[in-house]
Amino acid sequence: MPLLEAVIEVEGQPYVICFTSNAMFRLEQVLGQHIQVIAQRLLGGDAGLKELQTLLWAGLEGARLRQRQPRAPWTMDEVGDLIDRGGGLGGFWPRWAETLGRAIGSALPVAEPGATGRPPQAASTGMASSTAPPGSASPSPTSGT
Repeated sequence: MPLLEAVIEVEGQPYVICFTSNAMFRLEQVLGQHIQVIAQRLLGGDAGLKELQTLLWAGLEGARLRQRQPRAPWTMDEVGDLIDRGGGLGGFWPRWAETLGRAIGSALPVAEPGATGRPPQAASTGMASSTAPPGSASPSPTSGT
C-alpha cells in the first residue's frame, strides 16, 4: 500500500500530512467507521466538519510520528486553529480538498479479486494506543492509572 506524503501550506508555513496505517487506524477509532466508509464520505463530498478536521489531524499525526518530529502530538484545537488560519471552512477546504483526497485515496488498500470488502477482524490485545485520540480521557501509559 503506497503512502503519499503531501504538503499543505498555511501562512507560508509548510505542514506535512501522511496517511500511514496508524493514521488510518486513528481515523477509524475516532470516527467509529471503517476507513473505506470514511473515504467514500470524504471523496463524495458528504463529510462534515468532524470528519474533515479529524482527517487533517490524523494526517498531521501520521507525518509527525513517521518523521519522528520532536513536537507534542497535535490536538484538535490546534488543527482547528490551522484551518482558521488557512481561511476557515470556506478558504481552507476548497484549496486543500484535492490534496487531502489524493493523500487518503493513495493510502487505502486495494481490494483483491474475490475479496469480501469487509475489513479483517483483529483480536484485541488489551493494550492502548501510545497516541490517544484527541479529547480522550485515557490514562497516561506512564501514570500508572
